[in-house]
Amino acid sequence: MAGTFVTLGNSTDPFPRLLDALRRLALPPPVIVQSGVTAVAAPEGWRVHPFLDPAAYRAAMAEARLVVCHGAAGSIWHARQAGLLPVVLCRRARLGEIVDDHQQAFCRALAAEGAILLAEEAADLGAAIEAALARQAAGDVPPPAPHAQGLIDAVALAIRDEATRLGRRP
Repeated sequence: MAGTFVTLGNSTDPFPRLLDALRRLALPPPVIVQSGVTAVAAPEGWRVHPFLDPAAYRAAMAEARLVVCHGAAGSIWHARQAGLLPVVLCRRARLGEIVDDHQQAFCRALAAEGAILLAEEAADLGAAIEAALARQAAGDVPPPAPHAQGLIDAVALAIRDEATRLGRRP
């Protein structure tokens, strides 16, 4: 495996905060970015594609040594199926990056299970990337759940926790 794959998914909301933070870090080259609707001032060596067709997306994921993504289930699921421990920075509603903060509840549940490395803030990305690379090198990556059952369970847990926080029955 070689390189870094950064994916921002298909959201209609831009997410420059993730890319701005990554520009300041040394990432394993080459860096392939699926930027979605986010405008990118890419550093030298980054290959940026607004969108990738499914085959190109799978190839970028399969060839990556490191995956950094937003907190969407699909992006995380693909990284886990590729045997990687993705580094995740969630989109935030208060920053106009998403309509609500469901990614945070979902990703905190996954992080508690050890399925991802969650960077709560952009400043945490460097440490999360180092930890992901070290854990992967040591073979310390939990196997992906068959048929995405782990993600389904994590989503159910996140929904239940959020409903409880809001004082509603799930």
